[in-house]
Amino acid sequence: MRLDKGAVLAVDYDRAYANIADNGSVVEVQRVPIGEVAALAEKAYGIKLDVGGIPENVRKYRVSFYGSGLDADAFVDSFIESASRFGITLDDSRRYLGYQSRTGTAPLEEWQLDIALLEGSASLRAGAETLQLAGRTPEAPNFVSVSSAAATDARTLDAEALSEQVVWAAGAEGAPSRHLRDVRQSNETLPSRTVIHTDTLVLNGEQGRRIFKLGGPEFDFPLPGGRKGRLVQLTSSGAAFEVEGELVREFVPFGQQAQD
Repeated sequence: MRLDKGAVLAVDYDRAYANIADNGSVVEVQRVPIGEVAALAEKAYGIKLDVGGIPENVRKYRVSFYGSGLDADAFVDSFIESASRFGITLDDSRRYLGYQSRTGTAPLEEWQLDIALLEGSASLRAGAETLQLAGRTPEAPNFVSVSSAAATDARTLDAEALSEQVVWAAGAEGAPSRHLRDVRQSNETLPSRTVIHTDTLVLNGEQGRRIFKLGGPEFDFPLPGGRKGRLVQLTSSGAAFEVEGELVREFVPFGQQAQD
């Protein structure tokens, strides 16, 4: 990768990993094959999940979910919720996984690298070719996605899509402030037993389960000062909210959740 003078990028490197604290206070499962998550459940919680009812190729589908203060049942619920879109089911005994055939594709990539050009120009070497990022024409795109199982996907993002890339970088110290003027850092902790999925924020608390949809119409997430936010961005490090009645976005980092 070569940056021209004055160029600014937003970089999202999403790789497979798993981190589960002994007491379940922190659960991070990212791009892990379904069959391996079942093994993690036994190692971390002593749960034996039988995957014999899942075809071998489906066991390779990758899922991601993140949580705080998860006991064994909450871990299994989070796992099934993230895997259900691929047809994974759980029987009444909560020990046998099954499969219902569904159409569509599932992620198999072990890692994915997304690069968005926010300012200036840059170039990326892909094999023997060099891809120019300038954001002016389809021949000179401003976004490129590279994964372990797919060729380079280059395209031009519009202003709204680029803005989402900027929000992703909001939690990074030292990021150019002029690109983050509509985002401010929050020290607010998320409720315990919080689980984050790729497109929803699921809160499991004393009031039962509440699901916050990414880009949903409602300002229903509690923020500091009695304010309400609308979920607009999810990452492995935190979530960004559009604040009702304000021109700012608020970034709430994960890893700082309240403990039981």
